[in-house]
Amino acid sequence: MRDYAKVAPTFWTGETGKKIRFLGRDAQVVALYLITCPNSNWLGLYYLPLPVLCHEVGISSETAAGVLKELSGIDFAYYDLMREQVWVPCMAKYQIAERLKKEDKRIIGIVKDLRPYFATLFGQDFYRRYREPFSLPDIPVESNAPGCPLEGPPMPGTETEAGTRTETRTEIEEIGALRPLPFEVESEGSKAEKATVEVPNAKAKPGPEILFEIFDQENKQLPQVKVRSRERMAKCRSRINQAVSSGCLEQYLTDFRAAVSKGQSTPFLCGDNQRGWRADFDWFVANHTNPYRVLEGKYDGKGGNSNGASEGSARPAERNPFSSGPRYERTRLHPEIA
Repeated sequence: MRDYAKVAPTFWTGETGKKIRFLGRDAQVVALYLITCPNSNWLGLYYLPLPVLCHEVGISSETAAGVLKELSGIDFAYYDLMREQVWVPCMAKYQIAERLKKEDKRIIGIVKDLRPYFATLFGQDFYRRYREPFSLPDIPVESNAPGCPLEGPPMPGTETEAGTRTETRTEIEEIGALRPLPFEVESEGSKAEKATVEVPNAKAKPGPEILFEIFDQENKQLPQVKVRSRERMAKCRSRINQAVSSGCLEQYLTDFRAAVSKGQSTPFLCGDNQRGWRADFDWFVANHTNPYRVLEGKYDGKGGNSNGASEGSARPAERNPFSSGPRYERTRLHPEIA
């Protein structure tokens, strides 16, 4: 276990940090965990069982699988489910340095830590990425490159000149290493038999497109969605992930549809307010509470505010499936902005 890990302030404000933020709170927590967890090292390439991640972060295996897939989509981190290995591509650059001279003694430690993983897909990718910047020498492949310490015999694959197996990207993709869950692999005993490994109810989680589809189906009066941008898709993923984490995905989708439908006949949301503002798709997915404010009648009154009271008055406490207790009251200066 390392004594410390470096986390740059740009983790929150940099380009990659902003992409992670758009993926939602769970993605931010998991991303920070991957670069600071007890199993991590300065290479960003290490062994991490999925149950350990779930336990220490406090999320379900289904949510963890979804988040890892999203993080791989923005090239922040990759997870090999078969070997239970993590690789955070940019981690070595921030934990070690951007470049190392040939005489730098840290190269010896890098080679030592990389050698056990060198025969794996992530080990090969790491070597190709950092061989020139870190002045890495040729590294012999070890025959016992581990994922799990109790790992069994290697699966059929390519062979090096020394007889040591080296994975190819095509093979890894076929067994699902870059697709966290679910995945299928062919059984060794028979080509006709298949072993399926998946998280319970993982198939039930819909993609972010479902919120666009619901809005398009119910919307008649509000601004239409013209572009399904990356930012909007990220917001939708965040809404769905939190609903899954709260165990109320089906209820949330039903309520989202009902809120959009009710919005069509709510004058305030259709522009009958002091500023002529109209609710759009971005407003409905901006957070988890806006749809429930619609259903609770907070926008039913006219007069330029969300609950029929004078502008700037405090909103009453709210309840919805995502909260187990009352919320603090807040004062709104601009009620139409969530």
